[in-house]
Amino acid sequence: MYTMRQQLLITFFAFIGTFLFQGCTKNAITRSEEFTLAINKEAHLQENSETTLSITYQDLVEESRCAPGVVCVWAGRVLVKLKVNNEEIQLGLGHDQYPNSTTVDGYAIDLLSVKYSSDSNFGDKNKSSIVLRVN
Repeated sequence: MYTMRQQLLITFFAFIGTFLFQGCTKNAITRSEEFTLAINKEAHLQENSETTLSITYQDLVEESRCAPGVVCVWAGRVLVKLKVNNEEIQLGLGHDQYPNSTTVDGYAIDLLSVKYSSDSNFGDKNKSSIVLRVN
């Protein structure tokens, strides 16, 4: 049986190890595969052992789509802001002014959907994630 001090040390080092491990991991993506990115999270495309593209989901700028379980006359639209390498871009779905795809540094980036952790969190940007594909 461990003493109280030993238990505290074990807990402390387990916490530090978990924190360091999570801080060092990268959300690696590959070309042509769909991936999900949560708000304020970053994904990296690596080719030839170098990071060639970094994508961060920065903001849910607009969400006017019909909420789940609600009947709407207009389907609505959604607009998100991304940081791709050092360039800020906006992509939309159902949006007249903003396309759902763009090209940055020779890579085509497609916004496929915007989703939420649950129907009750619809519209809450902190509970949102986006589905993208890079070609």
